[in-house]
Amino acid sequence: MKKFFKGLLIFFLVTVCLIAGVLLFCALDRKNALDAVPRDYTVYVHTDNAWSAFNPLLDLQAADVLFSQKEFVQYRQIFNDIKASPIRESRFVQLAAKRKIDFALYQSADGNGNPRQDFAAVVDFSYLSIATRLFPLYAGRLNVPGLTEKEIVLNSKGDTLKYYELNAGENVFYIKPLKNVVILTSSYSLLQTACFGSNSVLYTQEQKKLLKSKGDGNVRIVADARRLAMNITSSNAVLNDMCGLIDKNELSVIFFTITDSEITLKCKVPFYADPENPTSLDQLLAKNSINPKLPGKLGDSVQYYTLINAGSLEELKTALFPFIPKEKDAPAMWKKADGLCNSFLGMSLDELLFSWSGHEFAALGIENQNDPVFAISIKDEAKRQEIFGKITSSMFVNDDNSLIIGGVRLPQLKLPSFLNWVISIFDINIPSPYFLVKDGFIYFSESAESLSSLYTSYEAGKALKANENWRAVSYDQKNDSSVSLFYNLERSIPFFLRGKGLASQVFKLYSMGRLDGRIENNIIELQLHAVAASSGNLRQIPPFPFVLDGKTQAENFCLEDVKNTSVVFWVENKRIVKSLNLKSLESFSVEDSDDVMIESTVRKTDGGVLWSVNSRGAVSLYDETLQLVPGFPVMCGGIPSCRPAATDKYLVILLEGGKIAFINREGGIYTNDDLENCQWKSKPAVCGKFISMYAKGFEGKIYTFSDTSLINEKEPITVDGIGLGSPCVFKNGNKVYTAFITQSGTLGLWCDGKIQQEFPMKLSGMFLNNVCASSKYMYALSSDAVVYRIGLDGSVLSVKIPHATARDAYITANEKGVYVCADANMIYGFNDNLELLNGYPLTGWGYPVFADVNGDKVDDCISLTLDNKISVWNLR
Repeated sequence: MKKFFKGLLIFFLVTVCLIAGVLLFCALDRKNALDAVPRDYTVYVHTDNAWSAFNPLLDLQAADVLFSQKEFVQYRQIFNDIKASPIRESRFVQLAAKRKIDFALYQSADGNGNPRQDFAAVVDFSYLSIATRLFPLYAGRLNVPGLTEKEIVLNSKGDTLKYYELNAGENVFYIKPLKNVVILTSSYSLLQTACFGSNSVLYTQEQKKLLKSKGDGNVRIVADARRLAMNITSSNAVLNDMCGLIDKNELSVIFFTITDSEITLKCKVPFYADPENPTSLDQLLAKNSINPKLPGKLGDSVQYYTLINAGSLEELKTALFPFIPKEKDAPAMWKKADGLCNSFLGMSLDELLFSWSGHEFAALGIENQNDPVFAISIKDEAKRQEIFGKITSSMFVNDDNSLIIGGVRLPQLKLPSFLNWVISIFDINIPSPYFLVKDGFIYFSESAESLSSLYTSYEAGKALKANENWRAVSYDQKNDSSVSLFYNLERSIPFFLRGKGLASQVFKLYSMGRLDGRIENNIIELQLHAVAASSGNLRQIPPFPFVLDGKTQAENFCLEDVKNTSVVFWVENKRIVKSLNLKSLESFSVEDSDDVMIESTVRKTDGGVLWSVNSRGAVSLYDETLQLVPGFPVMCGGIPSCRPAATDKYLVILLEGGKIAFINREGGIYTNDDLENCQWKSKPAVCGKFISMYAKGFEGKIYTFSDTSLINEKEPITVDGIGLGSPCVFKNGNKVYTAFITQSGTLGLWCDGKIQQEFPMKLSGMFLNNVCASSKYMYALSSDAVVYRIGLDGSVLSVKIPHATARDAYITANEKGVYVCADANMIYGFNDNLELLNGYPLTGWGYPVFADVNGDKVDDCISLTLDNKISVWNLR
């Protein structure tokens, strides 16, 4: 027994030592991630925990924006598949993904010269790399579709590179386990550079320090500082020119944290003055930022502001004039205005503006006012009074101090044209400003009401710093700043949101924010904190709305009848059939020689998902890429008299003269002529194998087929009155019901051909649409936009859509509710108690369809609009 336990102990110790040795070897035999990331990237991302950093990002609205961009749309389908995948719930995946990861994007071009984004990702598995080092032993047993092992001879010495290639549709990815890391890239050339390069030698010591710096955000991004700055300032010519001073090899580091409700971002850009090539900005950038006083003196009537606290007015003039567009000819305008100022006012322009003004300047937006307020700090009040005294005593400047609003006197100046010339250099136009002096600042505005509101809100103790909105975006900001922007997108759009780039579109998801710029020890730090007005609201999923090339009809819009589908079909200009994969944004089209109608169907082994029939009776069956299924097209043997309907086996076409054609998926045709001379005006209704059709007349008839067999030829359902639209056939439990409403409002409900108790019943109004149903209720829509819910027991509930009519309307129902498009570009959604569903009404027209487009496991609402677009609304 002692020998047994001794042997067991030795075995245990040896096993532990072996495991420890293997783990130690894996930890020490390593490749530096920075060596494996090729240098010429546009953006570099690092995180110490890939799972906690990136898993939450999959569900963000911002991610939808990213993968709607032209450069990234090729990965949209893969992204949505990962987002919806149950693998995200796996604990093993979560453990494996809690690794350091370095990710970089590279600008390239495809074979046609179109821009393309390639990437390289390096995942450091550290001591867990034993699994990746042994990957070649078990890779072939994984049965991953599209994964193959490759081996390339690199040189005459016989050196080889073994890697794995993953074909995922139109995308090819290259995978290489290498020591402690796994390299994943979309480019073979990047794979080679990552495997054999020592890319870290391309960085300076300062850049390496920047790359390894720690921050508050979950993710660290490094980018070309010059390119980043020029992209952000692309809509502002002056700031964009300044960015050209940043060294081409300089890097900036960005830390960010993002959720659907808020985003925080910090960006650091080194800036070093070059003694051999001095610039006009050197003096400003050499000064560390200080704490501005103005925000503490503002009331909560201020909705937005831009504050400059970088230097005196004279210093700003010296620094900025070289960057003002040449067409404004700022130096010449200043010189001319200076001469006129001396002639008319007896002082230089420098004395007029610089002698009393301080170093804080701001533009303020006031609640419920259109005219902004401009603020300037006062460094010498006595000198200001002296200057203003000279101005108002001049015959060339008119003043009026008779206006009193809200208990405060607001003098008004009417400035001479030469002063307005100077002010216009900065795109400011205030020819007759009112002004207010208070607490070391002077405020100017064309609107006396704006100044009065600014004064009274602060005097009432309603300080901006106590405002909930301001505090929401300011709690983590430092006190010191050289530039500060507080914005509300409902009132103002700051310069960095005016572009059409990815960053602008992401930031616009957050309606209120504060951006501060500060300087400390030659480092420019930008800090943004923005919040969404409300999180999770109904919204369009980027990149929708999708603009159509031609006109379409509401009836010719449908969704592929497949579980987890994302393909919609429609017809443009009556003849062009189109499809769009809402996840990948792949689109296909085919043109018919005649007007065409379409109907979706269940996908089977032949791949067919869409029927079409043209006005001559030519029938086609297409797959989702609009390729014809073998055996089509075929002629149905007549002229269609109305829209067709589809079961899982047949396309059902009602023909002129009363015949009915059934076309199966192989192209076979069966024609039923039992009901010749019937007038078919509306589409057949389908419920499983049952097909019902309405023969219009003063005493209309409803006939029902089971597959291709007519089951009530001798005893059809009789409708007492004329109705419009198709019968409604629906299932409740094991019973199949048929419902029909006449124009005058008589509603009948039948089961097995027998009228049900409490029916027929009379509803108030005129009905130009027929009823629709869920499994529990029927729904009807009158022409004066009253929605009725009718139970199988005859109970009635109704609601009126306000300020609407429904003469050319649409109504449809599913188990979640009933959806109504009245005579407008608006869709209302009601639950079965006729209460508005969350987020409705929304912009749309016709019959909405529902599918999970963005992978959040919640169906989104997809609809046409009257201005020929496809909208996709997030219902989360």
